[in-house]
Amino acid sequence: MVIHKKKHDDLAINGGEKCFDTVKTTMNLPAPEFDDYYKRIGLYEDGSKDPIHDLESALSVFHGVDYTVCFSSCFTAMAMTLKALALPGRQNVIIPSLTYRRMSDIILWAGLTPCFCDNDPSTLGVSAAGIERQIGNNTALILAPHPIVNFSDISSIETLGFEREIPVVFDSVEAIAGYHQGVPVGAFGMAESFSLHPSKLMNACEGGYITTNSQELYLALIIMRDGGAAECNGALRHGHISRMNRYHAVMGLCSLDMVNETIRNNYKYYCIYRSGLKGIKGIKLVEYDEDNRRNYKSILVEVTDDYCITRDQLHDILNYENVYARKFYYPAQHLTQSNQSEECAESYEVAEYLQDRYLLLPFGHSTSADDIRDICELINTVQSITSNS
Repeated sequence: MVIHKKKHDDLAINGGEKCFDTVKTTMNLPAPEFDDYYKRIGLYEDGSKDPIHDLESALSVFHGVDYTVCFSSCFTAMAMTLKALALPGRQNVIIPSLTYRRMSDIILWAGLTPCFCDNDPSTLGVSAAGIERQIGNNTALILAPHPIVNFSDISSIETLGFEREIPVVFDSVEAIAGYHQGVPVGAFGMAESFSLHPSKLMNACEGGYITTNSQELYLALIIMRDGGAAECNGALRHGHISRMNRYHAVMGLCSLDMVNETIRNNYKYYCIYRSGLKGIKGIKLVEYDEDNRRNYKSILVEVTDDYCITRDQLHDILNYENVYARKFYYPAQHLTQSNQSEECAESYEVAEYLQDRYLLLPFGHSTSADDIRDICELINTVQSITSNS
């Protein structure tokens, strides 16, 4: 137990007993009741109804959009969308350097080239100003991810894309179920992408989807996900077989039914973290904007210079205690990607600063309210032990 850790040698990293017998992770895994799942399976057994179509219709209502297209994964959903929307004859896709680690792989898989811009220190995502510095004659598309917790500047980025006549796609995986100025996330830019991976707010075992109000894009993606080629944005776009599994669609429908309950539970646990971390010197919780609807699915903290040790040292200590914290989007991709566009190279001071300071703490199915209180106590205990050693 945490209360038994009084000195340096009591920490598991130094040979002491682990704080938790089982691993506490950042994996959410919101799982519907299997009775509900099997009941829904029965509705589709005779083949008269298509669960994929039903899920797409339900998601369109949920996001307040005209069209939704489901895919086998968020990776393929994003890749097909980038291929469909990229301006003809252009290659570069602008993204922030500190973001989901496979974003560059998605861009490269789509036959395009990542072009990194620096991050926005206020949102941890990307700003219109940062994007604009990288726009050039070879810019094919703007891909603006929402960071974990809150949003990138949606309105300014949309305006920039409109003024420069460059398509904007929002990666809204972490922003699902949120609202911006009273409008559900999903209706912004030319398209938005979402994941149905088990670690996300809604769980279909696997899968992803695109929301859009563009009929042209919708019709193109329907063809492309079956491996066909379609006209979109002034060019012929070739697809890849990537249709969602029917059983995954049924799981997605069940998960959608429980999304509001999941958010309510997330908020309760978020409040426990907020209370438990308050007053720990050097640990700063990244708080959600409670004036707007948010999903409260992740707990992100900044380890500042006032804490007794670095973020990396705290990360290692927690992991040894079976508290599997994760470094926030570490490392910045301009440091790891040799395939980025050379003409887009710039200073990435913000990304390099942010990559060393933020930590995701356990949340979700493996972590109870009591576990959260113990994790907060452990972080405070590490501060005391290390300061006195």
